[in-house]
Amino acid sequence: MTQTGTRPEVPEDAHTVADRLARACRIEGLSADVLSPTRVRACVPNAHAGLAEIIKIMPDEGEVLSFYWSWGERICPAADITGAVAAIKHVVTPPLHSAF
Repeated sequence: MTQTGTRPEVPEDAHTVADRLARACRIEGLSADVLSPTRVRACVPNAHAGLAEIIKIMPDEGEVLSFYWSWGERICPAADITGAVAAIKHVVTPPLHSAF
């Protein structure tokens, strides 16, 4: 316990975060699978396989657990599951009038 009587915040491990991300993606209508403790594959069900994205979970330069695109760009901190899902859904959803 801290001096204020609250429990210290225990950081989540990458595997727990991967499970939470996959579950949140599924709730938003995406197909999502945990490929490893640090990787989640997300896509729109029945969409072109090229629109799938592998999300990596790793610490950023400040040691904050974060989500990253397959090309290495940071999406957001792992604590922001809602923001991550919105970004992922935007990237993997094909345009309305697309052949994908």
